[in-house]
Amino acid sequence: TTTTTTTTTTAYFNAETGTTNWEEMWRQEDGEETQPKFDCRRTEPALVTFLAANTGFVPELLETKKTQGGARVLVPGCGRGYALETLSSTFDSENVVGLEVSETARRACEAYQTERASKAKCIVDDFFTHAIPSDDDRKYDVVYDCTFLCAIQPKQRTQWAE
Repeated sequence: TTTTTTTTTTAYFNAETGTTNWEEMWRQEDGEETQPKFDCRRTEPALVTFLAANTGFVPELLETKKTQGGARVLVPGCGRGYALETLSSTFDSENVVGLEVSETARRACEAYQTERASKAKCIVDDFFTHAIPSDDDRKYDVVYDCTFLCAIQPKQRTQWAE
């Protein structure tokens, strides 16, 4: 018996390498009339519910970080940045950073943050090599991941957890 495996390559996904071209995906689908199919157009309800249900979490964290310039928050694969804006307003912090691998996504995120008067910022960087741009050793206090884990290759998931 012979088994044939069929692999599909699209404009965004290369089946041979198992990689996704996020820049091309954003560029092709981001425009004035349309938004990428993966853009939910709102902050994830689970995050909104968590923040509302855990009212002690934010003040406690803010109080302990007051002398350190506020809480540091990271959102890898932030897309347009709905969660970034929510977290930035919740923590009233300029230390809310979104990571993207696509320059087009970064520009879309920055536009959304500006429109919402958010203090959050988005940078193009690799999550796995990202270093905190700072003079001290502080790590992130909060890392919020809603869809990043499912967007990376399965072989990267152990590294993500570390």
